Amino acid sequence: MKRRSILGVIGAVGIAGTAGCLDDVSSELLDDDSQTDDGPTDDGGEPRFVFDDITMPDGVNDVEHPEIEVWIENTGDDGGETTVTLAVAGTEETEDIVLGEGESTLVAVPVDESVQPGIHEVTVSEDTTNRTLEDELAILPDPDDFSVSGSDADGCGLGEFDFTFTFEVTNDGGVTVDSWEQLELDVSFVNEDGAHIETKTISGTPPEPNRDAIWDETYDCDFADTLEAAAETVYIELESVVSIE
Repeated sequence: MKRRSILGVIGAVGIAGTAGCLDDVSSELLDDDSQTDDGPTDDGGEPRFVFDDITMPDGVNDVEHPEIEVWIENTGDDGGETTVTLAVAGTEETEDIVLGEGESTLVAVPVDESVQPGIHEVTVSEDTTNRTLEDELAILPDPDDFSVSGSDADGCGLGEFDFTFTFEVTNDGGVTVDSWEQLELDVSFVNEDGAHIETKTISGTPPEPNRDAIWDETYDCDFADTLEAAAETVYIELESVVSIE
């Protein structure tokens, strides 16, 4: 009963006869939550979570503990919560998310530290829908797990325009490479004093744990001249693991 109606009752019955009526009206107003500004409203809305744009880390190795990122938005007409689940190589990690109506956020889910170097299928799912996002994650081995040496170059004799440099790549860390077809490395050519001459990217079949692999790379003779001018003896140092396939 609004104030305008209360006054109408007062005018009709007179002041003397209104005491009981006012008591009843006051009690009704106090019991009616809909008349207060602080009372909650229940409009029957529901949250609706939409997620997209999975972002994979690039060039991470097994000591960096990478995170998978996904953008999630509540497009429904009420707030709510959900759980985002990341599955990689038999492990699962979850993040609980609370979003109000119309809110969105970037969710970063860490990859379990037990996941070993390799190429892994990634699945990201959200609790309230059947939708999943899928991608691949390459976790690179630590450069300390491998070593590289080089042998004398063949070629660049009279009438020759290129030469072959042979590299010996060793899997010192016992890294499992069963599913890899190719390993790509950056190596430095240095002189006797360790001074850098040039960096080259080399690739080949990855060696099995505690074994060697022989990779051949062909360069033009200008590079042979550069090496000869820079040092009597050239040494090879591994800079980084570039990629695995």
